[in-house]
Amino acid sequence: MRRFVRIVIACLLAVAVTACGGGNNDSLTSNPASTQSFEVATFLAPQNDMLELTPFPGQGPQFPAFQEQTLRQIAHVSAGGKAIRIKFSNLFGTTPLTLDKVHVAKSLGGGVVDLTTDKPLTFSGSASVTIPVGQELYSDLLTFALAPVSDLSVSIYMKNATVRTAHRSSTTTSFVGGGDLTASASIPNPTTSVSTYYMPEIDVTRDTKVNVVVAFGDSITDGVASTENTYSNWPDQLSAIANSKFDVSVVNAGLGGNRWVKDDFGPCGLCRFQRDVLDAKGVTHVIILLGNNDIGLGYEYDNIYKDPNWLVTTQQMTSNMQTAINMAKAKGIKVYAGTIVPFKGSFYYTSGQPNEVAYGQTLPYNGEAMRETFNSFIRTNSTVDGVIDFDKTLQDPSDPLQQRAAWNSGDNLHPNDAGYANIARSIDLSLLK
Repeated sequence: MRRFVRIVIACLLAVAVTACGGGNNDSLTSNPASTQSFEVATFLAPQNDMLELTPFPGQGPQFPAFQEQTLRQIAHVSAGGKAIRIKFSNLFGTTPLTLDKVHVAKSLGGGVVDLTTDKPLTFSGSASVTIPVGQELYSDLLTFALAPVSDLSVSIYMKNATVRTAHRSSTTTSFVGGGDLTASASIPNPTTSVSTYYMPEIDVTRDTKVNVVVAFGDSITDGVASTENTYSNWPDQLSAIANSKFDVSVVNAGLGGNRWVKDDFGPCGLCRFQRDVLDAKGVTHVIILLGNNDIGLGYEYDNIYKDPNWLVTTQQMTSNMQTAINMAKAKGIKVYAGTIVPFKGSFYYTSGQPNEVAYGQTLPYNGEAMRETFNSFIRTNSTVDGVIDFDKTLQDPSDPLQQRAAWNSGDNLHPNDAGYANIARSIDLSLLK
């Protein structure tokens, strides 16, 4: 009799646990009685205002608006899973943004999709959605078999949508064609773009938990100077290497031109750290490589726009970085700090020597001293979980202040594909576990 009572009580407890398990927003339950699912970020594309001030005239949006057009863009994802959810953004818009229809499918390259995988996205059950000014929102969860380290096509039909919110400098081609082509295999006679619009994050639902490693930085993390559509930036190459060994999601939160202290090519690094790193679904690790634009772009603004307020100090840079580190550590996120890469020979380099000329003018600045002071702060920082020495990884042995020629894209600032590969291979994979 007592054995019978114990069995009944155990069954009642199991029913109660199952009934209460659906209240956790951080996980999804496909079969509450046996299987828990986990939702994690598998793609990031931090957004900036396409009409913001830059030191390079004529860098407004390629498309001022999409009118009766389909935008097909490709997301190179890291972790795979059984379902997806996509975040869309009108963060910098001044009018509501309407997405009239959105489809997803497996990309076959060149704007072509596998129609056997084509599925429509919905938003609270509706095919269309209007995103208010300054807001971001998610699609409904969609059952979709997503392979790790693969390409997802996202096709958006818009009757009339202005362009303010986008990831300005992607290394992946987007395709634009007239009319509703969301369910078409290809985009006939497309206009192409290297920007990724309105789509800051894709999350995947999995049966097993996985670490999410956010690579946070500027153009060197974004992959500027790497070969388009080859996913040769260092975060994508790291993702491919790591996923050949174990399941992990390495996502790219790089933003070309970004700086710690001043807004430029997007909100400042500290200003966007919460949204682009800490709010990424399931984030467990962050690798930070940011700071060279604080040095170099400060000179540009001072000399091109004659505005000395754009100049910053290493103390301002280290203060903002330390604040970001503290924010991540407070959430239990592992933080790996990266040193600024060598840039001697680039237009960022100044050494403070008498009569040194840059931008056609004699400059009193010592950008190299700022870089070395900042790197010393990183190498001696006891609050991080580790240091990734990008500086030493790319150094030319004959002159440590410049990059090795074989890894240099030619501008003496950004690596080439081989340089990005060298960075990815240099990162100890055990740090991602």
